[in-house]
Amino acid sequence: MNRNIIDQEGALLIKLQQGDVRAFEKLYNHYKQPLAINFLRLLRNDDLAQDALQDLFVRVWNNRSTIDPSLPFKSYLYKIAQNLVIDCYRKIARDKRLMEEFTRQSVGLFFNLESKLENKETRELLQDVIDRLPAQQRRTYTLHKVEGKSYQEIAHIMGISRSTINKHIYFANKFIKQELNASPWIFQGISLAILLNL
Repeated sequence: MNRNIIDQEGALLIKLQQGDVRAFEKLYNHYKQPLAINFLRLLRNDDLAQDALQDLFVRVWNNRSTIDPSLPFKSYLYKIAQNLVIDCYRKIARDKRLMEEFTRQSVGLFFNLESKLENKETRELLQDVIDRLPAQQRRTYTLHKVEGKSYQEIAHIMGISRSTINKHIYFANKFIKQELNASPWIFQGISLAILLNL
């Protein structure tokens, strides 16, 4: 990442507000690659990813006067990106032809936690969230969600009741969801996958 751009970001955003095309280009060139990679990971389609990237920066330009230079620009971009991905999934759900194409390209794997965890970085980030759970919740969650053990097996291993296991799993899921929802938009998919695998 170009450290120089990050150091100049506030000044560039002020220029962007004023309609400075060169400032816009510098910000675009700095952020386009990581955003494009994340769009492709989530949408699994080059055309959809490119369209989403273009739409994102069109929105940035059109709404430049409302951008707050004192706030992190990256967070602003990722919030727009998250909304674009959600909009894209809604459109796909309404369009039979797009849904067939989407399914054909195995984009349904977006909802599969295991496929999301194939990425080492993502796996490490999720593990970091799990590691911050209270000890009993962490052990219960790991035994059930990661190791695939039943409530009966967990009750035997940990010497606790099924209702206590249920309580630990509930609060662990709640904490993990909150943490992932506070993370950059790519992890929204992980959060959704975890909830769907309850």
